[in-house]
Amino acid sequence: MNHQDTGDTRSLNLVLNGTLQSMDAQTVLKGLELLTSLVAGFTDKPVKMGALEEGSSITGVIVSPKVEAEILAGIAQLRDGEAIPENWTLKQVQNVRDLTRLESKAGVTGVKLHPSYGSESVSLDAPLRDAIDGIVKKIPLSLGSVTGELYHYSANNGRFRARLHPSSGGPKVNISFTEELDEELRNGLRQKVSIYGILKRHPETHVIEEIDARRIEIREPSGPARPGRGIWKDLKDQGVTVDGLMGAIRGEDRGGREHG
Repeated sequence: MNHQDTGDTRSLNLVLNGTLQSMDAQTVLKGLELLTSLVAGFTDKPVKMGALEEGSSITGVIVSPKVEAEILAGIAQLRDGEAIPENWTLKQVQNVRDLTRLESKAGVTGVKLHPSYGSESVSLDAPLRDAIDGIVKKIPLSLGSVTGELYHYSANNGRFRARLHPSSGGPKVNISFTEELDEELRNGLRQKVSIYGILKRHPETHVIEEIDARRIEIREPSGPARPGRGIWKDLKDQGVTVDGLMGAIRGEDRGGREHG
């Protein structure tokens, strides 16, 4: 099955080079899952299949020209090893890093993203993975909170996202969360809220750019501020350590090494 390009959509394909008969089916499925998650971060619409070629390891999803261009430009910036591209989240960067790891799987000799037309294939290889690792290690991560107006909410295929205008001013803050917080996030839409979780800051300005939410509190207009220390107590009660938490976020195992 192949999606025919139209003026406003095209198929962004993931190509696993190698011997198909030697590949684990889960490797192909994992690749499609990661590609879908990456694309979903740039759109609120459901991500649909764009390619599934019989007898090969090529899968693809439908994207707009704008989303395709943003993904390809972002990967090029990641390869330069400077910083996370604008409008990208840490989760999307991790999706790309995990795609590069597929080349270590049985039967796979290389991983590429293949645009429908007009651009050359983009290799998702070890140098790109090393560059991403360097970027991620520079990102200041901490436990904390951010307060502001919750103005955007999206739930798509099990992926939950929201955005907040911080009361302190500055750029919007992207929020990722799980289904457990879904109802609370929806209830807080267009209201002033405090979000507690893992903060990702800009490596140079230290401005909060993203939060992986663990708790939300809808603020009363005249109510006193509550301290955010409770989140760490809750995590400690679950046996979570600072080192373990940060290592998991960065994609490291308990020994601090990257998963292959």
